[in-house]
Amino acid sequence: MLIKRLQFALSLFVIVIYFIACTSSQTTLKLLIRDEEATYWQPLIQQFEKDNPRVKIELETGSNISNVLFNQYIEKFKENPSYYDLVYLDIIWTAELAKKEWLKNLDQFLTKQEKQQLYQDFFKQDLDASSYNNKLYRIPLRSDVSLLYYRQDILNSIQQQSTQSCGEFNIKNLTFDNLICISNYLKKKNKIETGYLWQGRQYEASIAMFVELLKGYDGFWINDSNQIGLTEKPTIKTIDFLRDLIKKGVSPKSVLSDEENDTSRKFMNGKVLFLRHWPQAWQSFNDNNSLIRGRVGVTLMPKVNDAAQSWSCQGGWGLGITKHSKHPHAAWKAIQFFTSMASQRQLALGGYIPTRKILLRDPQLVKKYNYYPIIEKSLNNTVLRPKHPNYQEISNILQNYLHQALNSNQDPSIFMEKATDEIRKILDL
Repeated sequence: MLIKRLQFALSLFVIVIYFIACTSSQTTLKLLIRDEEATYWQPLIQQFEKDNPRVKIELETGSNISNVLFNQYIEKFKENPSYYDLVYLDIIWTAELAKKEWLKNLDQFLTKQEKQQLYQDFFKQDLDASSYNNKLYRIPLRSDVSLLYYRQDILNSIQQQSTQSCGEFNIKNLTFDNLICISNYLKKKNKIETGYLWQGRQYEASIAMFVELLKGYDGFWINDSNQIGLTEKPTIKTIDFLRDLIKKGVSPKSVLSDEENDTSRKFMNGKVLFLRHWPQAWQSFNDNNSLIRGRVGVTLMPKVNDAAQSWSCQGGWGLGITKHSKHPHAAWKAIQFFTSMASQRQLALGGYIPTRKILLRDPQLVKKYNYYPIIEKSLNNTVLRPKHPNYQEISNILQNYLHQALNSNQDPSIFMEKATDEIRKILDL
Protein backbone atom coordinates (compact mmCIF):
# COMPACT_ATOMS: atom_id res chain seq x y z
CA MET A 1 0.00 0.00 0.00
CA LEU A 2 2.81 2.35 0.92
CA ILE A 3 4.56 1.63 -2.36
CA LYS A 4 1.42 2.46 -4.34
CA ARG A 5 1.07 5.75 -2.47
CA LEU A 6 4.67 6.59 -3.20
CA GLN A 7 4.16 5.74 -6.87
CA PHE A 8 1.05 7.94 -6.99
CA ALA A 9 2.88 10.81 -5.27
CA LEU A 10 5.77 10.46 -7.69
CA SER A 11 3.42 10.48 -10.67
CA LEU A 12 1.66 13.55 -9.34
CA PHE A 13 5.01 15.27 -8.79
CA VAL A 14 6.05 14.53 -12.37
CA ILE A 15 2.75 15.95 -13.70
CA VAL A 16 3.16 19.12 -11.63
CA ILE A 17 6.76 19.58 -12.78
CA TYR A 18 5.69 19.03 -16.39
CA PHE A 19 2.85 21.55 -16.01
CA ILE A 20 5.20 24.14 -14.51
CA ALA A 21 7.72 23.55 -17.29
CA CYS A 22 5.07 23.96 -19.99
CA THR A 23 3.48 27.07 -18.51
CA SER A 24 6.82 28.68 -17.77
CA SER A 25 7.82 28.31 -21.42
CA GLN A 26 4.61 29.94 -22.61
CA THR A 27 4.99 33.34 -24.27
CA THR A 28 2.41 36.11 -23.96
CA LEU A 29 2.30 38.88 -26.58
CA LYS A 30 0.48 42.10 -25.72
CA LEU A 31 -1.32 44.16 -28.34
CA LEU A 32 -3.55 47.26 -28.24
CA ILE A 33 -6.17 47.76 -30.97
CA ARG A 34 -9.21 49.92 -31.63
CA ASP A 35 -12.23 48.81 -29.60
CA GLU A 36 -14.57 48.47 -32.59
CA GLU A 37 -12.27 45.92 -34.23
CA ALA A 38 -12.05 43.44 -31.34
CA THR A 39 -14.90 41.28 -32.66
CA TYR A 40 -13.03 40.68 -35.92
CA TRP A 41 -9.72 39.96 -34.19
CA GLN A 42 -10.96 37.33 -31.71
CA PRO A 43 -11.42 34.44 -34.19
CA LEU A 44 -7.98 35.12 -35.67
CA ILE A 45 -6.37 35.16 -32.23
CA GLN A 46 -8.06 31.88 -31.33
CA GLN A 47 -6.75 30.28 -34.52
CA PHE A 48 -3.24 31.63 -33.95
CA GLU A 49 -3.16 30.30 -30.38
CA LYS A 50 -4.44 26.93 -31.61
CA ASP A 51 -1.64 26.76 -34.18
CA ASN A 52 0.92 28.06 -31.66
CA PRO A 53 -0.09 26.60 -28.26
CA ARG A 54 2.92 28.09 -26.47
CA VAL A 55 2.11 31.64 -27.57
CA LYS A 56 -0.82 33.65 -26.24
CA ILE A 57 -2.11 37.01 -27.44
CA GLU A 58 -3.23 39.35 -24.67
CA LEU A 59 -5.51 41.79 -26.46
CA GLU A 60 -6.27 45.25 -25.09
CA THR A 61 -8.73 47.68 -26.66
CA GLY A 62 -8.53 51.44 -26.79
CA SER A 63 -9.98 54.43 -28.59
CA ASN A 64 -11.43 54.15 -32.09
CA ILE A 65 -9.95 57.58 -32.86
CA SER A 66 -6.48 57.27 -34.36
CA ASN A 67 -4.70 60.11 -32.57
CA VAL A 68 -6.21 59.13 -29.20
CA LEU A 69 -5.04 55.53 -29.65
CA PHE A 70 -1.63 56.88 -30.66
CA ASN A 71 -1.39 58.80 -27.40
CA GLN A 72 -2.37 55.67 -25.46
CA TYR A 73 0.58 53.86 -27.03
CA ILE A 74 2.92 56.80 -26.35
CA GLU A 75 2.00 56.98 -22.66
CA LYS A 76 2.58 53.25 -22.23
CA PHE A 77 5.91 53.40 -24.10
CA LYS A 78 7.10 56.15 -21.75
CA GLU A 79 6.02 54.15 -18.72
CA ASN A 80 7.35 50.77 -19.89
CA PRO A 81 8.96 50.45 -23.38
CA SER A 82 8.59 46.66 -23.37
CA TYR A 83 4.95 46.52 -22.20
CA TYR A 84 3.58 45.84 -25.69
CA ASP A 85 5.19 43.37 -28.07
CA LEU A 86 3.09 44.17 -31.13
CA VAL A 87 1.99 47.62 -32.28
CA TYR A 88 -1.16 48.17 -34.33
CA LEU A 89 0.01 51.04 -36.53
CA ASP A 90 -2.03 53.62 -38.36
CA ILE A 91 -0.32 54.36 -41.67
CA ILE A 92 0.65 57.87 -40.47
CA TRP A 93 2.45 56.71 -37.29
CA THR A 94 5.35 54.77 -38.74
CA ALA A 95 7.92 57.54 -39.16
CA GLU A 96 7.35 59.06 -35.73
CA LEU A 97 7.55 55.79 -33.78
CA ALA A 98 10.56 54.66 -35.83
CA LYS A 99 12.40 57.94 -35.23
CA LYS A 100 11.72 57.66 -31.48
CA GLU A 101 13.24 54.14 -31.66
CA TRP A 102 10.10 52.46 -30.33
CA LEU A 103 9.79 50.13 -33.31
CA LYS A 104 12.02 47.26 -34.36
CA ASN A 105 13.46 47.23 -37.88
CA LEU A 106 11.72 44.28 -39.56
CA ASP A 107 14.36 43.86 -42.26
CA GLN A 108 16.23 41.52 -39.90
CA PHE A 109 13.42 38.96 -40.26
CA LEU A 110 13.43 39.03 -44.07
CA THR A 111 15.82 37.89 -46.75
CA LYS A 112 16.41 40.21 -49.69
CA GLN A 113 14.19 38.01 -51.85
CA GLU A 114 11.41 37.98 -49.24
CA LYS A 115 11.43 41.77 -49.02
CA GLN A 116 11.25 42.02 -52.82
CA GLN A 117 8.31 39.61 -52.71
CA LEU A 118 6.46 41.97 -50.39
CA TYR A 119 6.34 44.52 -53.19
CA GLN A 120 4.85 41.87 -55.46
CA ASP A 121 2.20 40.94 -52.91
CA PHE A 122 1.26 44.30 -51.36
CA PHE A 123 0.39 47.73 -52.76
CA LYS A 124 3.45 49.93 -53.15
CA GLN A 125 2.04 52.98 -51.36
CA ASP A 126 1.10 50.85 -48.36
CA LEU A 127 4.66 49.51 -48.09
CA ASP A 128 6.25 52.90 -48.75
CA ALA A 129 4.31 54.29 -45.81
CA SER A 130 5.55 51.35 -43.72
CA SER A 131 9.19 52.37 -44.15
CA TYR A 132 11.36 55.08 -42.68
CA ASN A 133 14.89 55.85 -43.89
CA ASN A 134 14.66 52.83 -46.20
CA LYS A 135 14.00 50.46 -43.30
CA LEU A 136 10.80 48.48 -42.93
CA TYR A 137 8.93 48.87 -39.62
CA ARG A 138 5.39 47.78 -40.45
CA ILE A 139 3.63 45.04 -42.42
CA PRO A 140 0.28 46.22 -43.84
CA LEU A 141 -2.73 44.32 -42.47
CA ARG A 142 -5.75 46.17 -43.82
CA SER A 143 -5.98 49.03 -46.24
CA ASP A 144 -8.23 52.05 -46.57
CA VAL A 145 -8.98 54.42 -49.41
CA SER A 146 -11.60 57.12 -49.91
CA LEU A 147 -14.56 56.39 -52.19
CA LEU A 148 -17.61 58.21 -53.52
CA TYR A 149 -20.96 56.75 -52.47
CA TYR A 150 -24.11 57.79 -54.32
CA ARG A 151 -27.83 57.13 -54.31
CA GLN A 152 -28.14 54.84 -57.27
CA ASP A 153 -31.93 54.80 -57.17
CA ILE A 154 -32.18 58.59 -57.41
CA LEU A 155 -29.70 58.84 -60.28
CA ASN A 156 -31.37 56.03 -62.19
CA SER A 157 -34.78 57.67 -61.89
CA ILE A 158 -33.69 60.90 -63.56
CA GLN A 159 -30.74 59.75 -65.69
CA GLN A 160 -32.15 60.99 -69.00
CA GLN A 161 -33.42 64.34 -67.69
CA SER A 162 -30.21 65.12 -65.81
CA THR A 163 -28.00 64.36 -68.81
CA GLN A 164 -30.08 66.78 -70.84
CA SER A 165 -29.38 69.51 -68.29
CA CYS A 166 -25.81 68.59 -67.28
CA GLY A 167 -24.50 66.84 -70.37
CA GLU A 168 -23.35 63.24 -70.65
CA PHE A 169 -21.57 61.85 -67.62
CA ASN A 170 -20.17 58.48 -66.59
CA ILE A 171 -20.58 57.63 -62.93
CA LYS A 172 -17.39 55.54 -63.14
CA ASN A 173 -15.43 58.54 -64.38
CA LEU A 174 -17.20 61.41 -62.64
CA THR A 175 -15.80 64.94 -62.43
CA PHE A 176 -16.59 67.43 -59.71
CA ASP A 177 -18.24 69.59 -62.38
CA ASN A 178 -20.62 66.67 -63.05
CA LEU A 179 -21.26 66.23 -59.33
CA ILE A 180 -22.05 69.92 -58.81
CA CYS A 181 -24.34 70.17 -61.84
CA ILE A 182 -26.29 67.00 -61.01
CA SER A 183 -26.63 68.06 -57.36
CA ASN A 184 -27.99 71.49 -58.28
CA TYR A 185 -30.37 70.01 -60.84
CA LEU A 186 -31.84 67.53 -58.36
CA LYS A 187 -32.12 70.12 -55.61
CA LYS A 188 -34.22 72.32 -57.91
CA LYS A 189 -36.42 69.30 -58.62
CA ASN A 190 -36.74 68.68 -54.84
CA LYS A 191 -35.40 65.17 -55.33
CA ILE A 192 -32.65 65.72 -52.76
CA GLU A 193 -31.85 68.03 -49.88
CA THR A 194 -28.06 67.75 -50.03
CA GLY A 195 -25.75 67.21 -52.96
CA TYR A 196 -22.42 66.23 -51.41
CA LEU A 197 -21.23 65.40 -47.90
CA TRP A 198 -17.59 65.30 -46.76
CA GLN A 199 -15.70 65.47 -43.48
CA GLY A 200 -14.67 69.01 -42.57
CA ARG A 201 -14.40 68.85 -38.80
CA GLN A 202 -11.02 69.87 -37.38
CA TYR A 203 -9.46 66.42 -37.15
CA GLU A 204 -7.40 63.99 -39.24
CA ALA A 205 -10.15 63.02 -41.71
CA SER A 206 -10.27 66.63 -42.95
CA ILE A 207 -6.58 66.33 -43.86
CA ALA A 208 -7.20 63.09 -45.74
CA MET A 209 -9.99 64.82 -47.69
CA PHE A 210 -7.81 67.87 -48.33
CA VAL A 211 -4.66 66.16 -49.64
CA GLU A 212 -6.50 64.16 -52.31
CA LEU A 213 -8.16 67.30 -53.65
CA LEU A 214 -4.84 69.14 -53.48
CA LYS A 215 -3.24 66.38 -55.55
CA GLY A 216 -6.03 66.78 -58.10
CA TYR A 217 -5.05 70.44 -58.46
CA ASP A 218 -1.45 69.27 -58.94
CA GLY A 219 -0.37 70.60 -55.57
CA PHE A 220 1.32 69.20 -52.47
CA TRP A 221 1.52 69.78 -48.74
CA ILE A 222 5.11 68.69 -47.95
CA ASN A 223 7.18 66.90 -50.57
CA ASP A 224 10.13 64.53 -50.19
CA SER A 225 12.53 67.50 -50.16
CA ASN A 226 10.64 69.05 -47.19
CA GLN A 227 9.33 71.86 -49.36
CA ILE A 228 5.98 73.24 -48.18
CA GLY A 229 3.36 73.89 -50.84
CA LEU A 230 0.59 75.44 -48.74
CA THR A 231 1.02 78.98 -50.09
CA GLU A 232 1.09 77.87 -53.72
CA LYS A 233 -1.81 78.37 -56.17
CA PRO A 234 -3.06 74.74 -56.06
CA THR A 235 -3.64 75.00 -52.30
CA ILE A 236 -5.59 78.24 -52.66
CA LYS A 237 -7.66 76.70 -55.47
CA THR A 238 -8.42 73.71 -53.27
CA ILE A 239 -9.66 75.86 -50.39
CA ASP A 240 -11.68 78.07 -52.74
CA PHE A 241 -13.27 74.97 -54.24
CA LEU A 242 -14.34 73.63 -50.82
CA ARG A 243 -15.71 77.05 -49.86
CA ASP A 244 -17.68 77.21 -53.11
CA LEU A 245 -19.28 73.84 -52.45
CA ILE A 246 -20.83 75.40 -49.36
CA LYS A 247 -21.57 78.82 -50.87
CA LYS A 248 -23.35 77.25 -53.85
CA GLY A 249 -25.40 74.97 -51.62
CA VAL A 250 -23.94 71.74 -52.94
CA SER A 251 -22.68 70.95 -49.43
CA PRO A 252 -24.28 72.23 -46.22
CA LYS A 253 -22.21 74.38 -43.86
CA SER A 254 -22.62 71.61 -41.29
CA VAL A 255 -19.91 69.59 -43.09
CA LEU A 256 -17.40 71.82 -41.31
CA SER A 257 -18.36 70.16 -38.03
CA ASP A 258 -18.99 66.68 -39.44
CA GLU A 259 -16.87 63.57 -38.96
CA GLU A 260 -17.32 60.13 -40.54
CA ASN A 261 -20.19 58.93 -38.34
CA ASP A 262 -22.09 62.19 -38.81
CA THR A 263 -21.92 62.00 -42.59
CA SER A 264 -22.86 58.30 -42.59
CA ARG A 265 -25.94 58.96 -40.49
CA LYS A 266 -27.05 61.86 -42.69
CA PHE A 267 -26.50 59.85 -45.86
CA MET A 268 -28.64 57.01 -44.53
CA ASN A 269 -31.43 59.14 -43.08
CA GLY A 270 -31.71 62.08 -45.45
CA LYS A 271 -32.07 62.90 -49.11
CA VAL A 272 -28.33 63.05 -49.80
CA LEU A 273 -26.98 62.28 -53.27
CA PHE A 274 -23.18 61.94 -52.85
CA LEU A 275 -20.90 61.12 -49.92
CA ARG A 276 -17.13 60.86 -49.53
CA HIS A 277 -16.30 58.01 -47.15
CA TRP A 278 -14.23 54.86 -46.58
CA PRO A 279 -15.00 51.27 -47.69
CA GLN A 280 -16.14 50.17 -44.23
CA ALA A 281 -19.24 52.38 -44.61
CA TRP A 282 -20.63 49.95 -47.18
CA GLN A 283 -21.47 47.52 -44.37
CA SER A 284 -23.71 49.95 -42.49
CA PHE A 285 -25.39 51.24 -45.67
CA ASN A 286 -26.41 47.70 -46.56
CA ASP A 287 -27.25 46.48 -43.09
CA ASN A 288 -30.66 44.79 -42.71
CA ASN A 289 -31.96 47.83 -40.82
CA SER A 290 -30.63 50.42 -43.28
CA LEU A 291 -33.22 52.63 -44.98
CA ILE A 292 -31.06 52.79 -48.11
CA ARG A 293 -30.10 49.14 -48.35
CA GLY A 294 -29.69 48.08 -51.99
CA ARG A 295 -30.03 51.67 -53.22
CA VAL A 296 -26.40 52.76 -52.89
CA GLY A 297 -23.66 52.73 -55.49
CA VAL A 298 -19.96 53.34 -55.00
CA THR A 299 -17.33 54.64 -57.38
CA LEU A 300 -13.98 56.41 -57.61
CA MET A 301 -13.58 59.86 -56.13
CA PRO A 302 -14.44 62.53 -58.72
CA LYS A 303 -11.73 64.11 -60.84
CA VAL A 304 -10.87 67.77 -60.40
CA ASN A 305 -11.60 69.78 -63.56
CA ASP A 306 -9.60 68.32 -66.45
CA ALA A 307 -7.25 66.21 -64.33
CA ALA A 308 -6.13 62.98 -65.98
CA GLN A 309 -7.36 60.87 -63.07
CA SER A 310 -8.98 60.97 -59.67
CA TRP A 311 -7.03 60.66 -56.43
CA SER A 312 -7.86 59.09 -53.09
CA CYS A 313 -6.10 59.38 -49.75
CA GLN A 314 -4.26 56.23 -48.66
CA GLY A 315 -5.21 54.99 -45.23
CA GLY A 316 -4.82 51.71 -43.42
CA TRP A 317 -3.41 49.82 -40.46
CA GLY A 318 -0.53 47.40 -40.06
CA LEU A 319 1.55 45.58 -37.47
CA GLY A 320 5.01 46.29 -36.09
CA ILE A 321 7.14 45.03 -33.21
CA THR A 322 8.24 47.18 -30.28
CA LYS A 323 12.00 47.63 -30.18
CA HIS A 324 12.18 46.44 -26.57
CA SER A 325 9.87 43.45 -26.93
CA LYS A 326 11.09 40.46 -24.93
CA HIS A 327 9.61 38.11 -27.54
CA PRO A 328 10.52 39.52 -30.98
CA HIS A 329 10.56 36.17 -32.80
CA ALA A 330 7.17 35.16 -31.44
CA ALA A 331 5.88 38.62 -32.38
CA TRP A 332 7.19 38.18 -35.92
CA LYS A 333 5.43 34.82 -36.13
CA ALA A 334 2.21 36.57 -35.09
CA ILE A 335 2.67 39.26 -37.74
CA GLN A 336 3.19 36.62 -40.41
CA PHE A 337 -0.03 34.92 -39.32
CA PHE A 338 -2.22 38.02 -39.05
CA THR A 339 -1.03 39.50 -42.37
CA SER A 340 -1.26 36.16 -44.19
CA MET A 341 -3.60 35.53 -47.10
CA ALA A 342 -5.99 33.47 -44.96
CA SER A 343 -6.21 36.03 -42.13
CA GLN A 344 -6.68 38.99 -44.44
CA ARG A 345 -9.34 37.09 -46.31
CA GLN A 346 -11.23 36.50 -43.07
CA LEU A 347 -11.00 40.19 -42.19
CA ALA A 348 -12.18 41.05 -45.70
CA LEU A 349 -15.31 38.95 -45.20
CA GLY A 350 -15.99 41.26 -42.24
CA GLY A 351 -15.78 44.32 -44.47
CA TYR A 352 -12.13 45.37 -44.17
CA ILE A 353 -9.99 45.95 -47.26
CA PRO A 354 -7.05 43.54 -47.66
CA THR A 355 -3.55 44.79 -48.40
CA ARG A 356 -2.61 41.74 -50.44
CA LYS A 357 -3.37 42.64 -54.04
CA ILE A 358 -4.51 39.19 -55.13
CA LEU A 359 -7.40 39.20 -52.63
CA LEU A 360 -9.07 42.07 -54.45
CA ARG A 361 -9.62 39.57 -57.27
CA ASP A 362 -10.73 36.69 -55.06
CA PRO A 363 -13.97 35.34 -56.63
CA GLN A 364 -15.83 34.94 -53.33
CA LEU A 365 -14.87 38.40 -52.11
CA VAL A 366 -15.66 40.05 -55.46
CA LYS A 367 -19.06 38.32 -55.45
CA LYS A 368 -19.80 39.70 -52.00
CA TYR A 369 -18.28 43.15 -52.70
CA ASN A 370 -18.79 43.97 -56.35
CA TYR A 371 -16.95 47.26 -55.88
CA TYR A 372 -13.58 45.52 -55.40
CA PRO A 373 -12.40 46.51 -58.91
CA ILE A 374 -13.02 50.13 -57.89
CA ILE A 375 -11.07 49.61 -54.68
CA GLU A 376 -8.16 48.13 -56.63
CA LYS A 377 -8.11 51.03 -59.07
CA SER A 378 -8.31 53.53 -56.21
CA LEU A 379 -5.41 51.87 -54.38
CA ASN A 380 -3.27 52.33 -57.48
CA ASN A 381 -4.03 56.09 -57.46
CA THR A 382 -3.51 57.10 -53.86
CA VAL A 383 -1.97 60.05 -52.08
CA LEU A 384 0.15 59.57 -48.96
CA ARG A 385 0.22 62.13 -46.21
CA PRO A 386 3.75 63.35 -45.35
CA LYS A 387 5.95 60.56 -44.00
CA HIS A 388 7.52 62.66 -41.27
CA PRO A 389 8.50 61.87 -37.65
CA ASN A 390 6.62 64.96 -36.46
CA TYR A 391 3.51 64.20 -38.47
CA GLN A 392 1.07 64.57 -35.56
CA GLU A 393 2.29 68.12 -34.87
CA ILE A 394 2.27 69.31 -38.46
CA SER A 395 -1.13 67.72 -39.05
CA ASN A 396 -2.59 69.55 -36.04
CA ILE A 397 -1.25 72.82 -37.41
CA LEU A 398 -2.80 72.30 -40.83
CA GLN A 399 -6.08 71.08 -39.31
CA ASN A 400 -6.30 74.31 -37.33
CA TYR A 401 -5.59 76.74 -40.15
CA LEU A 402 -7.51 74.80 -42.79
CA HIS A 403 -10.57 74.84 -40.56
CA GLN A 404 -10.17 78.58 -40.00
CA ALA A 405 -9.81 79.17 -43.73
CA LEU A 406 -12.93 77.16 -44.58
CA ASN A 407 -14.95 79.10 -42.01
CA SER A 408 -13.75 82.49 -43.24
CA ASN A 409 -14.30 84.79 -46.21
CA GLN A 410 -10.75 86.12 -45.97
CA ASP A 411 -8.01 85.32 -48.46
CA PRO A 412 -6.97 81.68 -47.83
CA SER A 413 -3.33 82.75 -48.21
CA ILE A 414 -3.52 84.49 -44.82
CA PHE A 415 -4.17 81.19 -43.06
CA MET A 416 -1.83 79.10 -45.18
CA GLU A 417 1.07 81.51 -44.59
CA LYS A 418 0.56 81.13 -40.84
CA ALA A 419 0.39 77.37 -41.19
CA THR A 420 3.56 77.36 -43.28
CA ASP A 421 5.46 79.47 -40.74
CA GLU A 422 4.54 77.14 -37.88
CA ILE A 423 5.29 74.00 -39.86
CA ARG A 424 8.69 75.40 -40.87
CA LYS A 425 9.60 75.63 -37.18
CA ILE A 426 8.65 71.98 -36.66
CA LEU A 427 10.62 70.92 -39.74
CA ASP A 428 13.52 73.13 -38.59
CA LEU A 429 13.82 74.81 -42.00
